Amino acid sequence: MLPYCRRNNRRIFILEDAMEPTYYTVLSINGDYAYLRSDSGVDNQVAMFLLPEGVDVDRRLLWENFEWTLL
Repeated sequence: MLPYCRRNNRRIFILEDAMEPTYYTVLSINGDYAYLRSDSGVDNQVAMFLLPEGVDVDRRLLWENFEWTLL
């Protein structure tokens, strides 16, 4: 879980490295969604239309500057 603090009884997540490049591996594709795991072990679900063409299971992706790149 991401680090967070409480403000006004709400959780506010701290994204210290939000702009850092993050590498992912595609674990599976189920319909319109791809299930990814980052190198740091964080699982993610992303809509296929946001990912580059050619994404398939076991392919590597880079998330950097709000853009996906197929490696």
